[in-house]
Amino acid sequence: YWTTTRVINSTPAVSDTTNISLIALRMRASKQLSGMIDNFSVEATSKLYRYDSGWGWATTQNPAWVYYDIVTGDANYAAVDSTRVDTDTIKEWATFCDTEGYEFNAVIDSEITVFELLKAVCATGQASFNFLDTEYSVIYDDTQNSVKQLITPRNSWDLQGTRNTLSMPHGFKVGFVNDENGWKQDERIVYDDGYDATGTGDNDAATDIVALNWLGVTQPDQVYKLARYQLACLRLRPETFTVNMDWEHLAINRGDLVRVNYDTIKWGLGVARVREAGKLAGVYVIDIDDEFTMSS
Repeated sequence: YWTTTRVINSTPAVSDTTNISLIALRMRASKQLSGMIDNFSVEATSKLYRYDSGWGWATTQNPAWVYYDIVTGDANYAAVDSTRVDTDTIKEWATFCDTEGYEFNAVIDSEITVFELLKAVCATGQASFNFLDTEYSVIYDDTQNSVKQLITPRNSWDLQGTRNTLSMPHGFKVGFVNDENGWKQDERIVYDDGYDATGTGDNDAATDIVALNWLGVTQPDQVYKLARYQLACLRLRPETFTVNMDWEHLAINRGDLVRVNYDTIKWGLGVARVREAGKLAGVYVIDIDDEFTMSS
């Protein structure tokens, strides 16, 4: 009776190690171990192509470089060339994420579209997906100083506005995988100003708690910052305004900083165009095509 044949080959088990990290195991055989190992756990960090004073491969958890890898990397069967990526904005976003301490940590072991995964990565870095001039890009919420356009009744029409009248939640209950607790499923409740669990001091007891889940967020501090950011958006951005514009809309893209001057909503004193500018008796003078009533 022939029962077993074993062949030991001295050549490497994996011939092409390009962009692949290998793990070696050495263990002592015992009665509890026989045959193959069904599973084992490992804590790993992606090695991605990123920019840091120059392009190169490095371990990183920055959402910006995860985004860049999803768009251009080997895991995407429809990957695009790097020339189709808005690398300048991605670099700026990467610096923003480093400053804020934002990371993306997730094991993608189920079916998900590239677009949905990109949106999930953006959410962990206070950003949203954007496709600008045939390039993959993002819009991240940071302070801007450069005003790209002035919108007035002279270059737009049909101003409309809507206001969110929903009540503010008292806080968010966020489910996440906690890297400080052995990568176990955890949750953290983040309260709005004036609320806590029991209503101590000047706070009220929170009763309206909304559940949230973030893919890729594993740090309790990042959970707190993102939840507080969402609460701030709900409180400070309750209104949405829309206008129609002609060709002058070409000067701006989604996410750009603009100024709005509209009498309907009482933003600004008025609207006029400069007809002539010059100097009269040593004083600079401008001539506009409308009248304004100003207080002394």
